[in-house]
Amino acid sequence: MKARTDGFIYGVEGLDKLLSGTLRPSTLTVISGHPGSGKTTLASTICYANALKGRKCLYISFQEDRRRCSNCCLSVI
Repeated sequence: MKARTDGFIYGVEGLDKLLSGTLRPSTLTVISGHPGSGKTTLASTICYANALKGRKCLYISFQEDRRRCSNCCLSVI
């Protein structure tokens, strides 16, 4: 099976291989889970990995304040 290259990447090698092509441009992807399950870390990793490839990505959180979200995003770098 040939991997699709037109979607976004997850930035995590195992997820990129397993779920190749599932993050599509011009779509909304919701990441949900229990507190502390890594949602913000995953979202930050996805945005960072795709920004490095010149792709636009937006992360919105309704739970975390700006400082905590910024700290998590900076920890991915």
